[in-house]
Amino acid sequence: MPTSWTSGSGRRDRLRRRREGKADIQDSALQLLRSAVARPDATFRDGQWEAISELVTQGGRQLVVQRTGWGKSSVYFIATRLLRDKGRGPTLIISPLIALMRNQ
Repeated sequence: MPTSWTSGSGRRDRLRRRREGKADIQDSALQLLRSAVARPDATFRDGQWEAISELVTQGGRQLVVQRTGWGKSSVYFIATRLLRDKGRGPTLIISPLIALMRNQ
């Protein structure tokens, strides 16, 4: 069996597992969102799932810029919960939400 074919097959398997892992994470994230808002038909808004996916699968940092009331905090809370479920340590979320609430 040619070496290039074997390594290509291994790469395809890794990509398939990564896609399946993201699908599992997306299902869990959607369940958390629906539980948080108490609506069984809730869906992610534009950019929310992409930010959650990046935080959970790549471990990167994210700055989510969306209008007020669009669900920025839920992105961080859901990602944190998913990371904790995977056994990761504590996550620090810095949010201006409380300061905004006090000013209003």
